[in-house]
Amino acid sequence: MGRSCRHGWSQEKGAEEYVSSANQVGQLGRLRRETIDDPHERSIAKECKMRRYMNATAWALLGCVALCSPAEAGMGDVELIQERYPNASIKIEREVTQDEGGNYVNHGYWKHLDENGTMLAEGQYLHNLRDGVWSRWFRGSESNLFRTAPFNQFKPPFVSTASFKDGNLHGVWGIHDANQRIIMEVSFVDGERHGPANFYNADGTKLQEANYVNGLLDGEVLEYARGAKQPSRSLFIKGRKLAAKVDQERGGRKKSEGVYLHAPQVAKSQDDWWNATLATYEPQGKDERHGKWITYYSNGQIQVEGEYEFDVPVGKFIWWYSNGQKAIQGSYVAGKENGRWLWWHENGLKKTEGDFEKGDQVGRWMSWNPDGRVASSQNYPAKTDEELSSVDQPPMIVITDDAGEEMVEEESQEFVTSTPAENEAEAKDLDEPSLLHPQEASLPILNPLPRR
Repeated sequence: MGRSCRHGWSQEKGAEEYVSSANQVGQLGRLRRETIDDPHERSIAKECKMRRYMNATAWALLGCVALCSPAEAGMGDVELIQERYPNASIKIEREVTQDEGGNYVNHGYWKHLDENGTMLAEGQYLHNLRDGVWSRWFRGSESNLFRTAPFNQFKPPFVSTASFKDGNLHGVWGIHDANQRIIMEVSFVDGERHGPANFYNADGTKLQEANYVNGLLDGEVLEYARGAKQPSRSLFIKGRKLAAKVDQERGGRKKSEGVYLHAPQVAKSQDDWWNATLATYEPQGKDERHGKWITYYSNGQIQVEGEYEFDVPVGKFIWWYSNGQKAIQGSYVAGKENGRWLWWHENGLKKTEGDFEKGDQVGRWMSWNPDGRVASSQNYPAKTDEELSSVDQPPMIVITDDAGEEMVEEESQEFVTSTPAENEAEAKDLDEPSLLHPQEASLPILNPLPRR
């Protein structure tokens, strides 16, 4: 155990001893003057005074100057503890105090030195939690980080400096090399990446710049390649990369193309300031269509085009026959058919016309045969909120066949389970493209309507 640190915070003057404007930094860390006869005691007092001065200065520059003494903060008297190497040199020097339960906890200045007295780490504890500015020095062999790019371009030793609050990274974590060149700066809030995160080349140019929100990449990520006039750009939305994707069959024929929102990149391991280890990320979940999508027939003609938000169809969709003739047109709101929908025969004549409201048929629906004769006409009343919330029998849809005979089909409220091959065969028999649901080209449309 070490000696009680009799050169601590001023109880009488409190914040008056330590709080100062930037123009009065020289007054920070002032200690009570005491007469010390013992040379060793005097050496300890001098070191304690110097470290307090440096710590208070750093706090002042960050706007985080302590406003009260440990006693005023509800803690007991502060003691100075020293741990030593076998050669008697100081290994760790720290200030401790007793909490309400009488347990000794770190509270105040803390430093770690090697056997030669070279500083390895220093900072401040508040109630046994890292608080304020901390610094740690690395020779370069202690962490794999310094053997990877861009760190291996720089000159050791490295100094890693970060700000803490309640034991968590809170502020900027920066790493510099022996020539004071900045390598990285990453912003944190309550232990999570939040704000700018920038990495640099040894010549001072940026290597990468990004932004985090609550631990997830959000916004543009810019990567600078040497010699490139413009950086490469990637867009992230809450940890998910938004990127174009093209699906091709063997031979290179384009099958579909659109914009995907890739699975979220979730932290597999957290940032570890003490060991100089950066967080690692891995995808979790599934990719989702998010933006415009187009699928193609084998002859290269467009089959379906529309837009998605988080894999849900929204807005206008159009289906086409393989010869380029328009087959179906309608709109979705939050994944449900809404508004006017139109079907056409392959000869260009209108086949069916009607309105949807939140996925339900409403109003007058008309169907025509390929020769233009009326095939059916049906009115659908708009459902009330009470009806929409109740469980009813599926509505009956009355249509006529090409001979004018009345047919009755019950609208299915379940997924069709026929195979894609059966759907394609049926579509050919009916002289129309398969009515594929835009969410999945291999599935028939949900809540399928009778063939019009």
